[in-house]
Amino acid sequence: MRGTAAVVSLLAMTAPAFAEDKDPQTARLASGITAAVAGGVTLAGFMITEDSKAYNKPVLYTGIGMLAIGPSAGEFYSGQYLTWGMGIRAVGAALAFHTLQTQTQIVTCDDALTSDSKCEGYKENAAPLLGVAAIIFIGGVWYDVLDAADSAKRYNRKHALLATPTAMQGPSGTVPGFALSGSF
Repeated sequence: MRGTAAVVSLLAMTAPAFAEDKDPQTARLASGITAAVAGGVTLAGFMITEDSKAYNKPVLYTGIGMLAIGPSAGEFYSGQYLTWGMGIRAVGAALAFHTLQTQTQIVTCDDALTSDSKCEGYKENAAPLLGVAAIIFIGGVWYDVLDAADSAKRYNRKHALLATPTAMQGPSGTVPGFALSGSF
């Protein structure tokens, strides 16, 4: 009987934990690779344009959309679905949206043949505000990429399971056993 209890205790202590550990390097790579690909698509939106266009809207907007979610892939891997980086990117996007809504004006077109040709342009202070919005947005991207490995470590600490050998006093003497502890 004591031999059986010892074998059961030993097997229980060496069994794998309920939660699988998350690899910090995998989390870092997931965030870094998705951020790099999204950044490349965004950059392509400025480089692959039609003749008189400043940027390619579908490609640029696809890249920005990918940048809004993609850098959080490492945190998603670690079970964290709302991140500080997402919040920072939302603030940057909100500032850009507000700037584009409030800092536009109707001006004479640069390529106008007459003074009647009107275009929508930006006021002088729009460019610095858009620059600040871009810096904030990119900061949110970097935050998630840099926090991905720590997110995996936080997951591992939170879901750790510890088996500790114990000895209990039973009716027929001391009986080996084990205790499981952890945080969930």
